Amino acid sequence: MLKVNKLWLNFLQSNPSWAFWYRWYCEILDGSFDDWFFAVEISKINEQSWKGRDAVAKIAEAIREIEARRTLGPHIRAMRSAEAHVAHESLIPPRGHNNPPELINEPQLVEGVEIVWTALDTLEQESEAETPDKGKALRALVIVRDWFFAACAYVGRKADLMIDTTIKWGVPVLGSGYLATHPEKLQKIIELAEIWLKP
Repeated sequence: MLKVNKLWLNFLQSNPSWAFWYRWYCEILDGSFDDWFFAVEISKINEQSWKGRDAVAKIAEAIREIEARRTLGPHIRAMRSAEAHVAHESLIPPRGHNNPPELINEPQLVEGVEIVWTALDTLEQESEAETPDKGKALRALVIVRDWFFAACAYVGRKADLMIDTTIKWGVPVLGSGYLATHPEKLQKIIELAEIWLKP
């Protein structure tokens, strides 16, 4: 029996499209799988997606979308929680030619911070709604993404995952302190939302 399992696992590892099924099978074998709500969502994937020569790829993409939607809310809550625990003094970044990041004090970016948090709240709510309004979520994503790219352009950073994860942007907010924005965390949220909301 163990030999058959190994052969099956090797097969599941042979194609990235089988990644979820490999993980699921391993967790079923060792008794650690417990996300039955996720399993139910997978069982509800459109019946037509399970048919045809490209069924494996279609199902893999559908599972990727489900995973992205399910992890979007927790990522947003984690970022908000981290932001809430950052001390005021730690938000002022070092300045100088060789000491990035620059302090973001562009009025449009500063004024847009609260709008961005509202948009993130919308993304969180819609991603966890029983019947999500994808149009509403997409509008929120546009707000977050536009602010992110504007902030990247302002500090002269390339908007991709090559952003140094040690960089923090200090953004003044309504004179009541600072919002610590970690570009790699915000980008991860954008990527998850894009996977979920893609046409």
